[in-house]
Amino acid sequence: MENMMISITMEMEKTTKNTIKFAEKTENEFVPEKLGSLYIPKVTLAGINYAGGKIIVDLSSNIGIAKLMPEKTTKNTVKFVEVQENEFVPEKIGTVYVPKCTLAEMGYNGGEIYIGIRLA
Repeated sequence: MENMMISITMEMEKTTKNTIKFAEKTENEFVPEKLGSLYIPKVTLAGINYAGGKIIVDLSSNIGIAKLMPEKTTKNTVKFVEVQENEFVPEKIGTVYVPKCTLAEMGYNGGEIYIGIRLA
């Protein structure tokens, strides 16, 4: 895979007991979403001092807070699951569905990807 990164700005949409749901807001209805929505554990967000508002999610071929491996391919997406460091470390992200058009934009050819999160 080429060394490419895609950055996606996401807004907080909903809070659950342990996670916060973020949704991508596209300015043009004819441009497909690069990620859609994502549930991020509150513990992970505490690590970046998240206090509300927008975040930036980075999908990369080689750098991030969590390594994701493909688990399943559907018609339009690839389901990625986080590779845990060990059983005593909680997941930082968990499961992410990435549209195939986003992976193509990254130059994805299979294998792992990395996800990063930062304040907007």
